[in-house]
Amino acid sequence: MYPTVILKPGESQLLTFSAPAWAIGGRDRTQYHFETVNDAGEKAAGLRNVAAQSEWQTSGVLSDKCGVRLAAIRILAKEDAEAGKTLIRIRGEPFGRRPDYQVVVRVIVIK
Repeated sequence: MYPTVILKPGESQLLTFSAPAWAIGGRDRTQYHFETVNDAGEKAAGLRNVAAQSEWQTSGVLSDKCGVRLAAIRILAKEDAEAGKTLIRIRGEPFGRRPDYQVVVRVIVIK
């Protein structure tokens, strides 16, 4: 099972994920890596003009208010995004350590 985001071209969705502080690390020093994968977890081609980006400022505000470490990730489909479905693997890499937080999200773009 994957968390799923359904978008139309030009839309975006903010997702929040929680994990222990040791897994995500400091909100301003954790780097996030995004890659499209297939169902087997291997790197694969994704949809054109569909992207993911970290929103570390939003992560910080939410973490402070909720008292748990949160990662805010925005999934977006540009105006000319290709219709279809893809999987995006999100990996958190805490400063100075190997990545130990990951999640796969299914993204569906409908026209």
